[in-house]
Amino acid sequence: MAKFQHGTSYKEMPSGLKIFAETQTPTVIVGTGTINMGDMSCVNKPILIQNSKDAATYFGGANNIKGFTINEALYLAFNVYNVKPIIVINVLNPSEHKTAHTEQDIVVKDFKATLEKIGIINDENLIVKNGETSTLIAKEKYSCSFDNEGKLIITLAKTETSIKKLEVSYNFLDVSKLKETDVIGSIDPQTLEAKGLECLKEIFPKYSMIPSCVVAPDFSTAKIRVALDAKSAVINDKWASMSIPEMPNTTKYGEVIAFKKEKNYIDGKKEGKVLETFESMIQMKANYKYLKKEKNYIDADQAITWGCPYLEDKVFHFSTVMALHMQSVDAQFDGVPCESPSNKNIKMQGVGYYEGATFKRVNLDEAEANLLNENGISTIIRQPNGTVFWGNRTSVFQPGGETDPKDVWIPVKRMFKYIGNTIMLNNTVEVDKGMTPSQAKSIETNINVWLNSLTNDNKLLGGRVEFKPEENSEQDMIAGKFKWHIYLGAIIPGESLEFRLEYDSKYLKLLFQR
Repeated sequence: MAKFQHGTSYKEMPSGLKIFAETQTPTVIVGTGTINMGDMSCVNKPILIQNSKDAATYFGGANNIKGFTINEALYLAFNVYNVKPIIVINVLNPSEHKTAHTEQDIVVKDFKATLEKIGIINDENLIVKNGETSTLIAKEKYSCSFDNEGKLIITLAKTETSIKKLEVSYNFLDVSKLKETDVIGSIDPQTLEAKGLECLKEIFPKYSMIPSCVVAPDFSTAKIRVALDAKSAVINDKWASMSIPEMPNTTKYGEVIAFKKEKNYIDGKKEGKVLETFESMIQMKANYKYLKKEKNYIDADQAITWGCPYLEDKVFHFSTVMALHMQSVDAQFDGVPCESPSNKNIKMQGVGYYEGATFKRVNLDEAEANLLNENGISTIIRQPNGTVFWGNRTSVFQPGGETDPKDVWIPVKRMFKYIGNTIMLNNTVEVDKGMTPSQAKSIETNINVWLNSLTNDNKLLGGRVEFKPEENSEQDMIAGKFKWHIYLGAIIPGESLEFRLEYDSKYLKLLFQR
């Protein structure tokens, strides 16, 4: 029964609009997108996506289309985390990664026929025939469009009343044809044209942006992890970024620690010798500056996770979820990565893994998650404040391993990279100026002022810069080389809070105070 009303009233209605959190250090996704629905030339190019309009222009929209990792990232960015911008590099090339196919007996209803295959390329190779007579249907007799799920819809002209079934031949984007080398990429020495992960070098010249984090979801081979680590750690031989490598989505909880320590190479060296399987990659461009780290998944420039996050019936890649989650947390602090992503609502419902084609959900308690944390692996658990990301440590952290706070804490490592990148960026204009005492002092003062501002904003415990005589030899200065020493007190998260309870007998005396 409707509520009785006498007089005027009003009701606030949802606008459907969203406010997006914006940072200047975007997440970079190297993956696969439905360019068949958007811009077919969008291959091996860094593309800046600022909004849903950009997503529609290049990839047909921000819809979560299964099997295409860029679409997944766009969906998460604009529908779950509400962050922007992100930069995507699509390595799926329709001229190479395609397969021909013919479908028959496609039912026409109300002049429309829907093809279930995702990734159909609408070009001259798409041929539509009458399914009953095999007669070619002229292109002016039908039109093509895509629905939100990426399915191709063929709409016949109203004059074609006799056609009840279609036979359609086409090429479709085939992700299975991607090779490791397509993702790792290369640079043409003649044209400087980049492919795959090598496209990272084009981001700053094109957009004047420095990536905060680089992920390649669904690409989990050892070679790709090596390349991802190397090429994101130092971009343009200058800028520093973190990477989140993928663990295979079939890795069970009980296998994950052994997998991290024993089954993966994070660099191309073992016992001082380049592994044969990595030779070609090392010779490419890679400037791998790593020492031997045995056979493990361990590096201060990486943050690794376990499990596949899920939200209702949707399952996502954890590398993408973590990267966008960190970008969302950064946005709350003016884009400064001073806060740990741990113990904050990750907007997922939990994690699981795949056993064959079956997704199995796993409910971790705090003790089980802490065992992963102790080995430098983050995950998702449920806490009183919701479903949260759980883990503060980079992948270099493990029992008996690295202890330098600069390297083991995710927010500290990210702050060092952020501060280093920002100082280099802000002082680019100072390069080639005459190094007079006033110029040296000016550089020092400007950096100190900025560090003080971070400190005053509680984004840094403290910081200072010094121009030290012992670090600037006469020979170096004659050669035009000058060094400033920067001391930083990045904020360490309160990972372990202990509350000690003790019985105090003095309170027994209260019994007599009546």
